[in-house]
Amino acid sequence: MTPPILQENLQRIKNENQYSAIKKILLSLDTLFADPIDSSISAAELYRELRKSGITIKKPNDCLIAWYGIYNRVKLVHRHDDFEKIAAHTSLKTFKF
Repeated sequence: MTPPILQENLQRIKNENQYSAIKKILLSLDTLFADPIDSSISAAELYRELRKSGITIKKPNDCLIAWYGIYNRVKLVHRHDDFEKIAAHTSLKTFKF
């Protein structure tokens, strides 16, 4: 779990009961932390490098999430094609479901 993933998941929940239950589950997961300035700069650099290669990531926040995976050397479980694009050009490991 990363702070951006936590935010993205929680902000989508409309039902208050579901919100509380899902928040509790998500907070029980191990959370990866990083310096916010370093991670933001690194994610921006990742986005820029991909753009130079002709690859546009639809949601720049996905570069931040991908950076956490790269930095921590963990596999990113996802459902977004942009993560596969990032993985093809970086050391990001993914599992698409």
